[in-house]
Amino acid sequence: MDCTTIDKLVDFQKQVDLIFTSIPYYKQKKYKLGEMHQLWNFGTPEEYCENMADIVKSWIITLKDSASLMINVNDVFEDGVSLRIPDMLINAILRKTNLKYYQTLIWSKKNCMSGGTSEKKRPKNNIEYILWFVVDPKQVFYKPIEY
Repeated sequence: MDCTTIDKLVDFQKQVDLIFTSIPYYKQKKYKLGEMHQLWNFGTPEEYCENMADIVKSWIITLKDSASLMINVNDVFEDGVSLRIPDMLINAILRKTNLKYYQTLIWSKKNCMSGGTSEKKRPKNNIEYILWFVVDPKQVFYKPIEY
């Protein structure tokens, strides 16, 4: 189903404990989706983040008050300079939803070189970010990682 229409299904309202997703990365890959408009492949980085925040906003109704929403995202580099996608996405989600920013988890993986042109845009340090948002920090079920 189209994830942006889940708010129309009453059965899912206030039922979800955790959404953990990896959103399409800004201008990294063209997916074979037929005629579907790929919001992540057009516009400025700011427009990309606004579009992704609109999608996240459609999921809010499904979340319990104790729920978490985690979004895996990477930064994109143009001419060797970071576009600061994770920061802009945090700000767009905070502006468009009632979610609270909880923390960012940083992880590393082998650099994905599929897609040809992505080699110039993917970070050379192999770092990706999990942006963690919660509905109500006082009720959140999952707790931050402690070292």
